[in-house]
Parts: sequence; C-alpha cells; structure tokens
Amino acid sequence: MVTYTGGNRKRPVAKAFLFMAVMSVCWVACEILYHLTQNATVARLLYDYKIPFVTLAATSTVPFVFYFYGLNRRLNRMTYVLLYLIPAVTTLFALTSPLHTLLRQKLVVNISPVLHTDYNVRGIWFWVHTLQVYLTLLCVVFFVIRQHYKTPRSKRAASNFLLFGITSTMALSIVSVSNIIKTPFDITLIGICVALVFFYIGTAISEKAGFLSLARDEVFNNMHEMVFVLHADDTIAEMNKSAKHWMEKMRIITQGGFDEILESLKGAGAEIYPAPEEGTGMDIHFSTPQGDNVIINYKENVITDDDGVKGKFYLCSDVTKSRAIFHQLAEHAELDPLTGLQNRRGFEMATHALDTPSNLPLTVIFGDLNGLKATNDTYGHKQGDQLIITAAALLRNACPPSGRLFRIGGDEFVMLIPNFTEELAEQRLCEINNLFATTRNLPIQPSIALGYAAKNHPEESLLAVIEEADGRMYKNKQEAKGA
Repeated sequence: MVTYTGGNRKRPVAKAFLFMAVMSVCWVACEILYHLTQNATVARLLYDYKIPFVTLAATSTVPFVFYFYGLNRRLNRMTYVLLYLIPAVTTLFALTSPLHTLLRQKLVVNISPVLHTDYNVRGIWFWVHTLQVYLTLLCVVFFVIRQHYKTPRSKRAASNFLLFGITSTMALSIVSVSNIIKTPFDITLIGICVALVFFYIGTAISEKAGFLSLARDEVFNNMHEMVFVLHADDTIAEMNKSAKHWMEKMRIITQGGFDEILESLKGAGAEIYPAPEEGTGMDIHFSTPQGDNVIINYKENVITDDDGVKGKFYLCSDVTKSRAIFHQLAEHAELDPLTGLQNRRGFEMATHALDTPSNLPLTVIFGDLNGLKATNDTYGHKQGDQLIITAAALLRNACPPSGRLFRIGGDEFVMLIPNFTEELAEQRLCEINNLFATTRNLPIQPSIALGYAAKNHPEESLLAVIEEADGRMYKNKQEAKGA
C-alpha cells in the first residue's frame, strides 16, 4: 500500500489528507482534554477552541475530494479564499470567545461529580458556523456520489472507500445533532475517525492508480506515433506531443474532429488509399509544406468500458520509409534476377490488372527458347544463362511500348500487349524471328518457338486465351523439331 511518506507528501491529495487528519486529531485532543480537565474555565475554553478544528476539518474535505478525482484545475486562489472565509472568521471568534457572545451567549459547566454541561446558549455565529459545516459536508456528499458514478466501474474501488467515509461522517453528525443517541462525547468524532481510515485506504489505492495513470501519460506523450483521442461526438479530446508537433508542422488548425484534419489534407492535395496490408487502416499520401513526400498510416480504434462506447482514438504513423521498402521488396519478388524481367508472380498479377474492357484486344504472345538444354549440356550453364539473357534482350527490343514482357520459366517468355490486334501480333512474331535469326554472338544460333492469341471480347476468358497462345507455341515448337 502507498503511504504518505517521502515524495507522496508532495502530491496535492496527500497534502489535503494530512491537513484534514491534523485538524481532526486536534479536534479529538480538545474533546479529550475537555473531559479530563477539572477546571471549569479551561473546560469552557476547550469547548470553544475545538470549533475551529471542526470547521477546518469539514472544509478541508472539499479540496481533498477535488484532488482525489483529479479536478485540481477547478481550485484556484479565489476558490480557497471563498472556501475558507467563514472558517477563518469562526477561528477568530473562537480564539476571542471570552470577549464576546457571538459563538456562545452562556455556558454553564459543572465539574461535580464529573464534568458536564448544565446550560448552553449558542450565539448567532455558532449557527452560521454550523450551517456552513453541514452545507459543506452535504455538498461534498452529493459531489462524491456524482463523481463516483461518473468514474468507470473498473476504477471505482478507490471511490467506494471515499463514498463510504464521507456518508458515515454525515450520518453520525446528524445523529449527534438530533440527540437520537445521548453520549457524554461528540459521536461525530467516531464518524471522522472512520472516514479518515477509509479516506486513507481509498487515497492509497488512488495513489497506485495515479502512478499507473502517470506512467500511461508518459508513454502517451513520448510515443513516436501520433495519437488523437476523440469524444463520442467525434471532437478531439486530446493529442499527444507527436500529434501536436505534426499539426504545427503541417500548419493545421482545427477545433473539430479528425475528419476535419483529413479534409484539410485533401484540400492541400493529399490522397487516401487503403493500406497494403489488410486490416491496417488507411494511408494518406501528401506533400509537406517543406516539400517532402510523406505517407501517414492511420487506424481507428474504439474506446469502451462496461457502459459501452465512450469515444475512439486514431493511431497515426509515418510509414514513408516502410512503404518504400515494402514496394522495393514487392518489386524484387516479381523480378527475375537473371534477366531483370518480371517473373511468373508478376505475370499473374498483370493478367488481373490488364484484363479490362479498355485494354481489348489484349494479345498474348508465348515464346519458348529452343536449344537451352543442349547449350547447358554442351557449353555449360554460363553459356546457357547468356543465351537466356540474349533472348530476353531481343524480346525486350521487340516488345511494343504498351506491352509487358515476363520470364515465367527457365526458357519460357510471355508478352501481354493491350490494344493489340492479332494482325499486329502476326507481324510482331515475324520481327522476333528476324531478330533471333540475325544474332551471331553465341556458340549456337538462338531461336524461339512462338504462339499468340488475343482476347477481343469482355465475355472471353483470358485464361483460355493464354492456353490457346501456349498451345500454338507448343505446336510451332513441334513443327520446328520435325523440320
């Protein structure tokens, strides 16, 4: 359990508790000394001198509960002046009580056989003091109840002790004033002592929760990611330091919600797309006022408790570098390292991307390099690789600017050419064969078997067209072998 020693004494709630405890102890001391003394004059003085401690103990519950619930900002110098004005006057009147009748018009104390009060006529200021004390405690009770039910259920453990302590004090004080139970001492003191114990336990639990809250605040403000916390009505409740710095850098000023920030960015030319990885939010592509191209990823998260949705927060990260690395890896994953052409994975992705009505007719040209195995077996794999590289260069030269070339296997190549007719494809095959026939820088004459097909109508299957081109290429290869 957290105790009020060391650094904890510096916390406002601990200071308020200590002040309240000291006032209560002084009240108890006056009450004990009053019953122990055998001097009527001293008894009268003690009877009056306990009043300041009563009013100060009761009044100090106000700052205590405000600090307890973290509402320090509502307490300022003027609040304290107004709060302690009547207790200060009461203290002055109590210390000078023998000189006036404002607190007590008449008090008869009898010490035989034991000290007791025979006759007590209270003065007008005593009733002002009494009204102030009870109104203060009543307001504190209502305030604590209100704050208790505003606190999330998961965090009400500390508040439960505070609620029980303040209500028990109020209840015993009412019993004492109404004389329901007659005792030789003020039973309100029992309520005060019980309250102090519960206040201590509740504050100790609150101190532990306060440390965790402080730790969360430090983590929140030292995160590299930007965090925007929103109320249930979508207005921004809080931003961490990274978010505030980014807002200043982007020269964005908003009193509304996160949507206003997005609209401000869009107005400056930003574009928003789904993030590449599913379930990781959205990516904002934009240029900063300093001229840097940046990608910010943001994801919405809901804030809930036992009572339901309370708000949400957006976690935003600068993913410019990671997205660049991601795209580089994706490109390398689609590239054939030997030729620099896109590989089978790139080909499969391209078939999905290009299979649209605007690209029709979409022509597929298949090519299968002849003699690769013989070259590897006779001249070695180095010459075989050179044959593949040369074939890729020839095909790249023959590929139209709108077309895309892929190496999908050891000796297999494919061209995808949007808006390219079969007649043009036939001419392109002749050009390719001529390029291969005129190449003389290899140990063997390079040649390639070719086949083509075109998708002319949206209802046609591109897969069927690819199979048709592959079939024609295979037929051309068999004819070349027969010749």
